[in-house]
Amino acid sequence: MDRFSKTTEIDTAEITAATMEDDTPKKSKATNIIALVLCLLIAVIVWVFVMETDTNYIEKNYDDIPVYAESMAESPIEYKTIAIRGARKNVIEIKAEDIMLVVDSNDSYTAYLIGDKSSSFVLETQFDSSDDIIVTVLAK
Repeated sequence: MDRFSKTTEIDTAEITAATMEDDTPKKSKATNIIALVLCLLIAVIVWVFVMETDTNYIEKNYDDIPVYAESMAESPIEYKTIAIRGARKNVIEIKAEDIMLVVDSNDSYTAYLIGDKSSSFVLETQFDSSDDIIVTVLAK
């Protein structure tokens, strides 16, 4: 029994001595700052990449969009509600004031962007089964 207790005492003393001797070099503050800046830079690069490649598609409804007759473009003949679909970053740039509809003699509607948005996007006009007007926004 005595033999086991001595072994236990030696092992405890050796473990205590080993933990007190730390041979690992200490990190300097400069190393920590460089690592922090590098991590922050990588995070910003990843965030920019994700925001630029955002392909989440959304649908947004717009009420009271003016409809003009193809032959008479002076004043609207009616107002319609339309759904705009597309990439989130494109759809959120379009306001109701930027859209107008033109109806031709066959009762086909075509959506147009007016103002400064007209050169930024292409619109595709579609109809679903309930004759709702759906406009898909495509970036030029």
